[in-house]
Amino acid sequence: MPWKLVGFIVCLVLGTCFAGFNLGNSCNISFGFHTFENIPIFLSLIIAFACGVVVTLPFTVIKKKTAKEKQALAEEKALKKIKQNQLKEEKAKASAEKAAAKEAMQRQKEAKKAEKQQKAAESTGTTVDLTPKE
Repeated sequence: MPWKLVGFIVCLVLGTCFAGFNLGNSCNISFGFHTFENIPIFLSLIIAFACGVVVTLPFTVIKKKTAKEKQALAEEKALKKIKQNQLKEEKAKASAEKAAAKEAMQRQKEAKKAEKQQKAAESTGTTVDLTPKE
């Protein structure tokens, strides 16, 4: 049998018995500007209990982050940072490859140009200096 339900029923029965036995007991409650007379004791206790519940309710509803949740958030941030670094490295690698390909194309063009000059020089019978200019 669920013990929480049994405990709740027992507390409910005890509260009802308390209210029933104290129907004749009453008190006066003063707020300074107004006095309530002949208020049953059980009613004033129930109101005080309800006020206590209302005051403590925000503390139970607002949930603080546990250490595990904080650790999980820190791990997520670390993973994001790692991924960002990997993306940066990949971009740098891609741009380096692109620059290397561009340089290779430039060398091929220079080689073709030098080859054409050499053929032209051979056909005219002159000599050409083929050392690269930097």
